[in-house]
Amino acid sequence: MRGIHRWNLKVAIALISSMAIQLDNGNATVPIQPIQLASVKIAQKPTGNVRLVRRVLKGPAPGGRYRGGGSRNIVDPKKPLVCPNVQPALTALVPFEEQERSGSLPPQVNVWSFTTAAHPTLWFYMPYTKTQAIPTTLSLVDDDSLAIVLPSTPIQLPNKPGIMAVRIPTSAELKVGKRYRWALTLNCASDATMSDKIQPEGVIVRETPSAAAMAELAIAKGVQRAGIYAKNGFWHDALTILAELRQQDFADTTLKSDWQSLLDSMMLSGSSKEFRPEELADQPFAK
Repeated sequence: MRGIHRWNLKVAIALISSMAIQLDNGNATVPIQPIQLASVKIAQKPTGNVRLVRRVLKGPAPGGRYRGGGSRNIVDPKKPLVCPNVQPALTALVPFEEQERSGSLPPQVNVWSFTTAAHPTLWFYMPYTKTQAIPTTLSLVDDDSLAIVLPSTPIQLPNKPGIMAVRIPTSAELKVGKRYRWALTLNCASDATMSDKIQPEGVIVRETPSAAAMAELAIAKGVQRAGIYAKNGFWHDALTILAELRQQDFADTTLKSDWQSLLDSMMLSGSSKEFRPEELADQPFAK
């Protein structure tokens, strides 16, 4: 019997040692990583349930546009369109909401998102390519003072339509707690004297994760990290992690499920006649 008791004690000690333990030392929380068998990739396993939990944006409604339709030829309607109307349309992969308005007015669109990064990556579905020679720029301004943080900076369009990454350069650092307005502008003018553009735009805010979120992130990997960022409202961090993982293994069906789940949560409330996330889930990554 004593041998059995000793065996049970060893099993209990092994189970306790394999758990994540947190030691409370004053205000500090020290996470200890769990022991994991090399053959069990628990931290990397996709869940199919990575969804954004909305963070509240302080201040006035941000407005903005998450997508842009084709251009028009105002001067000469017979000229071919520089930015033809295609489906899916140019779409910024960012959270948004649509608020219905009275009468025949279109819904009021508000676009805002959060990040922990000083130089986050913005993601777009880009239907236009560099062969069309459409001048494209990224700009960033302080949403409160309207001071220019990033002047209109040229962006090269991809070789083929697809999901495209646009990183905010190191010259334009986001400060914690400030609101910034980004805009991706495609100049679709068919004549030098006219102005015709497509311009998705929205507000982005950098914030620091809570101590609890940082403790979780310290022991998480891969898709788990995306899920933690998403449930804490940090859209750009979650989306970038999933985008990078999908580019490594685009055929992985479980990664696609996570990608689809996160894109489904782009719309923060209500419903939309235009937004169809299923059109974006299968799109390739542009090069």
